[in-house]
Amino acid sequence: METVASNMMTGLTQSANILVNKMKEKLSTGGKGGYPVAISNAISIGSPIQEGEGRYSIVVSIDLGKAPMAAAFEFGSGLQDIRSPSLYPIAAKNAPELKFFWKERGKWFKGTHLPFGHPGIHAKPYIRTSLQEVRAETIKILGDKFKIGILYGVREIWGR
Repeated sequence: METVASNMMTGLTQSANILVNKMKEKLSTGGKGGYPVAISNAISIGSPIQEGEGRYSIVVSIDLGKAPMAAAFEFGSGLQDIRSPSLYPIAAKNAPELKFFWKERGKWFKGTHLPFGHPGIHAKPYIRTSLQEVRAETIKILGDKFKIGILYGVREIWGR
């Protein structure tokens, strides 16, 4: 027997797959300035759950352990970060400290607290734009699944 709950779970899974496919489509743009493949590979869909009477959810996530740059592409980074622009420090990797000659100031800067940092990258949203693009289709899918569940429930009640 089909119920509202089972139909909503099916609709959420279907909608999540549409969203993920749209995100992966955007992420597949290659060439200079394209997205790292790691972001697409880090996307996953959880199982739909019923959170209470008439409340359902599903999680679409990006594993930042596999794709730590994912947020930087969505929101920008450093001075280009649309949430909180700021320089982020450049850390020494193969030496105890960094050392730069600043031609305009005519002197060397070294240490761990340098007066500048990496300016970051511009945002190239793929999550928010995908959500906007699949919104109408998702609303239709979930609405249809809800109606089907209600109709089966009414048919069962009348059939008694």
